[in-house]
Amino acid sequence: MRESFRCETCGKSYSSRVSLNHHSKMHAGATTCALCGRVSSRVADLRTHLKVVHKLSAQEIRALVPTREKYHFFGVPPLAGAPQPRPQ
Repeated sequence: MRESFRCETCGKSYSSRVSLNHHSKMHAGATTCALCGRVSSRVADLRTHLKVVHKLSAQEIRALVPTREKYHFFGVPPLAGAPQPRPQ
């Protein structure tokens, strides 16, 4: 039987830890559009939404959407084995 990864917030199950990590960012608010409130499944989808719907530039999108290094501000732990941000 395959291992299942369950969301502690809503109980939804995923077949991979990566999928659960993407989903966790949604609960943390990291995938919610600051301009219209739309909730995306993944951060990449939020970036596409901002570009297509709100016509934002790449620089404007970077200002609104957290980068990997900033996800910890949303309470989302980084993936195991993912590169960690360098101390400044």
